[in-house]
Amino acid sequence: MTLNPIEKQEELESSEGSFVQAIKNRLPEWGPIRWTIVILALLILATTGVSLFSRPDYEVLYSPSALVMPSAEAKGIYVTHIIEVGNTGAQTQDRVALRFRKSAMDRLVLDVWARNFGVSDRPVSISTNQDLTIVDLGTLEPEKRVKVTFTLLYPQGIEPEPWEALFVDIALHAGKARRGDPGMTMVGRAWFTLFGRLLPF
Repeated sequence: MTLNPIEKQEELESSEGSFVQAIKNRLPEWGPIRWTIVILALLILATTGVSLFSRPDYEVLYSPSALVMPSAEAKGIYVTHIIEVGNTGAQTQDRVALRFRKSAMDRLVLDVWARNFGVSDRPVSISTNQDLTIVDLGTLEPEKRVKVTFTLLYPQGIEPEPWEALFVDIALHAGKARRGDPGMTMVGRAWFTLFGRLLPF
């Protein structure tokens, strides 16, 4: 029996409707996964301005932390700064340079050390001018992360500068650097790629 065009269209719509209904029937099972992804993505967007729903061409995220240790021999304290920098954009950054206030970096007691995340030491270029100390990481490919470490010494009675007084910005080839966790952002976007089809929009 040969179906006419109208009957063929009705059959196609019926099969598509069955497929959609089958998906809808499964949605309650996927509910926790769907809404966990949505809530996580919206939380990150609200707190950092970084979206998990899309990946811009040019974006760099950085996450600073500090370790404070007393210095008995120097009668002061050491502050070791660790900054994780990651290219979370889709395109290579030809230049990524961290810029710090020179007045604070003059307290440097150990050389600035950079390491490709979990792999190997990374050569960096250090330069200064009247106001800035610049740590140039060079080229940074997409999804690559670098940890930059340095230690400052504060004599007794001198309070360490807060991060905002030490750090100026990150100079990029293109785009904008934001404060945020590059590793978690990459993982979150990977989850969204895998499970985004389960979302209700």
